[in-house]
Amino acid sequence: MNQKMIREYLTLGAKAAENPQKAVYKIKESIGAVPAEVHTKWKTDGLPRQAKKVQALRQEQEYLLIVLDACRYDIFSSIAPEYLTFKSLESVRSEGRNTFEYVSKCWNGTYEDVEYISAATPVNSDPREDYDNDTLSQLYQGYVPSEHINKIRDVWRESWDESIGITPPEAVTDATLEISGQKAVAHYFQPHAPYIGRQSLLGHTNDDSSRPWEGEPVDVPVWEQVKFGDLSRKELRAVYESNLHRVLREVRRLVDETKIETIVVMGDHGEALGEYWAYEHPRIEHPYIRMVPWGVVNGVSEYPDKDDHETTNSDVTSRLEDLGYL
Repeated sequence: MNQKMIREYLTLGAKAAENPQKAVYKIKESIGAVPAEVHTKWKTDGLPRQAKKVQALRQEQEYLLIVLDACRYDIFSSIAPEYLTFKSLESVRSEGRNTFEYVSKCWNGTYEDVEYISAATPVNSDPREDYDNDTLSQLYQGYVPSEHINKIRDVWRESWDESIGITPPEAVTDATLEISGQKAVAHYFQPHAPYIGRQSLLGHTNDDSSRPWEGEPVDVPVWEQVKFGDLSRKELRAVYESNLHRVLREVRRLVDETKIETIVVMGDHGEALGEYWAYEHPRIEHPYIRMVPWGVVNGVSEYPDKDDHETTNSDVTSRLEDLGYL
């Protein structure tokens, strides 16, 4: 063992002693990565590819592509029929494990006829000169959204709600209904954390600013809670589902009011909610990050009032109240 390796092990040992909870989680995460990769290959090898689906959709004379951020197929397929009816609903393999990879791989051509309404910060109208950060360069791998998508509306910038630390879905619906063209993408940030449904779990909102360009990602405090045992997987899933209910209410309104007939709902990537000791969407192969919905919408469901259809788990609600989230 050379001196460099010894120094690295000593550094890791010091970090582990300083934060043993984090060290234990990192060990679990590394152990779970191998079976997660095997499971991903088994579940997704035969699935249609997201980018091919998007490119085929672009051949339509008109379309509305609704993108839900961090949307898992399994949970979406169980809840979405309460709000929408589908001509078809299937699982596809996402091109990216995060939004940066999704946009660079699904929108890597030149798109002058598409209006992209974005509540997701990685899809933005900033020019190349704003990408002088090494971290951003690595995340995008040289891709700049504004050089490929001509019309991007930064709803994440204009309708940010400081009190919840995110752009609410209502702003995306309103902006999409204002478009003038017949080819559009409505990219909602939900069900991605922070969770703003009836059972809420907010994130980075207690410091000077929750805006993503002024500090750490808004959802960091959420994942710190669940990774180190302050919240159970059951509680995490409940707030994730509640967030999905909230955005689907807005998707239903958009579908009901838009003039565009061809409508598809998909996830840009999925979310790990504790399977294989993984949370959020780390840069590992994970089945619930890769498996996202692709649903061709037929219309809205026959439920008269979706606001009354979401159930509330009293145990989860009580627990979140105890932790100060509700």
